[in-house]
Amino acid sequence: MQAIILRTLNIDGQSQDWSRIAHLLQQPAIYTLDTIWPYLAYVFTFKKGNTPAIRTAIECVNKASKCYDRYGSYDYADHLWQLAAGYCYEIGAITKEPDLDQAVTFYEHARESINRLNTRNDNCIGTGEPLVIPDEASERLEAFELVDGHYQYKEGIQQSSTTCNPMPPAWPQNSVDVLEIFEDSTTGWRTNKYDWNFIEREWDTQKHLSLIIYDNRQSIENVIYDVYSIVMFHNEDKNSCTIYLYGYIEDTSRQDENVDPRVYEIRYFKEMSIPEGLALIKDFYDNAKLPVIDESWEKQYKNTTPPREYVLTCDNDIFYLNQYEYPNQMIKDALEGVANGKYNIIEVRPSSLDDQCINYYIERGKGKNLRIRLYATVDEDNVYGFERESCNLTSINYWIQESMTSNTLSDLSDWDEIKKK
Repeated sequence: MQAIILRTLNIDGQSQDWSRIAHLLQQPAIYTLDTIWPYLAYVFTFKKGNTPAIRTAIECVNKASKCYDRYGSYDYADHLWQLAAGYCYEIGAITKEPDLDQAVTFYEHARESINRLNTRNDNCIGTGEPLVIPDEASERLEAFELVDGHYQYKEGIQQSSTTCNPMPPAWPQNSVDVLEIFEDSTTGWRTNKYDWNFIEREWDTQKHLSLIIYDNRQSIENVIYDVYSIVMFHNEDKNSCTIYLYGYIEDTSRQDENVDPRVYEIRYFKEMSIPEGLALIKDFYDNAKLPVIDESWEKQYKNTTPPREYVLTCDNDIFYLNQYEYPNQMIKDALEGVANGKYNIIEVRPSSLDDQCINYYIERGKGKNLRIRLYATVDEDNVYGFERESCNLTSINYWIQESMTSNTLSDLSDWDEIKKK
């Protein structure tokens, strides 16, 4: 939350990377923290980052409104969700037809919120002096005029607009994470610092370097689409490397137009010299250009459908399992870590918001038992929670793997239901 606030306020000296903000939002969103709804409403409504979905935006607006009624005003958060609500009314997403009167009402509330924040010395950031946060609401209000008691667009205007909080145009500075995997370790760290000298230095020092594309995914025509990561792996002799491209491919053997094509997750890889591999990464860095895939590249099919990206969280450390060669072993090691007291709690869950998903939370129970809680989201109105204790790490690992690979639950007849709505 602190990272999100700093980035959205743009007061930490870093760029307002909305793709990165959207990525960060996924972690607290898993816990449905009330404080996150205004940020989610803004991100979904204005298609910031990698999460454009107006139906979800409306849900987030409604939840943010309920939190406002319950807890009162939080100036910057209010500014965000009221902007989102105003825009949803402006385009008719809530009322099916545009309601400019309601839109202006919310934009005016948003303007009041940001004005309060910009004139307070005791702001939530603790700077001791007023902040200077761009007033997006006032810019959007410039599009309207009052005629015969109702608002309409001024002549020549078809929709409100703003210069605030733009999506950065540069590539790939705001579209890729760099993940380092340290030698002889399954741990690593992520950064969105994109100075080429930094990447080149890490190339020389790390065995495993991954560029994770979380926005504006790239495709190789007729071969692989939605490439979500490019991975460099230094081979043992250190004189060569293997480049991996992860993405999806369609089964073109099906000719029936009424049947959706089967989609596979695929990995293309090729061994090459160190200069060749670095040149490939540099071309991607400079031009968002992917290499030509020919017969010299090998390929491996991974899954019959594109899987969700799952993350493993061990206390405060988070690992994106899709980026590791042995995710099953990592989960097994994490379970043993909880059992022997190395970790207080671990989680295995999808990394992004999803209509249907299964989340696991595992911590020490009584004696040698582990306490397992799972939450299954069936649809937007139904979330089911179950818990039980077990000391059988093999069984726990099996339940998790089954959920990850097929999104199905094991037999829950001997589990206790803890939540249903």
